[in-house]
Amino acid sequence: MLESTFCARNHSRVQKCSLGIILLTAVNAKQAKILVELARDKKLFLLEAVWTRFFPLSSLIRDTIRTGAIGTIRLVFADTSFVFEKAKIGLDHRAYNPDLAGGSLLDLGVYSITWVMQTIYDAQKKRSEKPAVTGSLVPVKETGVDEAATVVLTWKDGTDS
Repeated sequence: MLESTFCARNHSRVQKCSLGIILLTAVNAKQAKILVELARDKKLFLLEAVWTRFFPLSSLIRDTIRTGAIGTIRLVFADTSFVFEKAKIGLDHRAYNPDLAGGSLLDLGVYSITWVMQTIYDAQKKRSEKPAVTGSLVPVKETGVDEAATVVLTWKDGTDS
């Protein structure tokens, strides 16, 4: 997962990001710390790879919620679904390969969670709270990655997502 970023260790900037930016494409905290150190060493800007939050529409939605124009958000439902055909693409495909951060939660689920965090955590200023997290995963027998994931976040005031 980090191979494309590690090329920066031997160069003054990441080739794919000619503006001096490293995209944060880590799967866990250990990998993220490595990228932070790399960015500091190379004096590069480190940017998270979930660019959805920078869309103009995302800003408009956050601002609309933040001003209270539509009231308090009590429930957010976000779904990102995609059909991968195992028989056609094989178990080495990124969707099924644990070495490539495969599985529905790491591959696509982060986009749904991003919407939840933008609308409740950011726009409604619940940053001091950590939500209770419940959910379920349906594993792929052959590789162990999740084929389907359901995540429910509940804040102290009962707000759900």
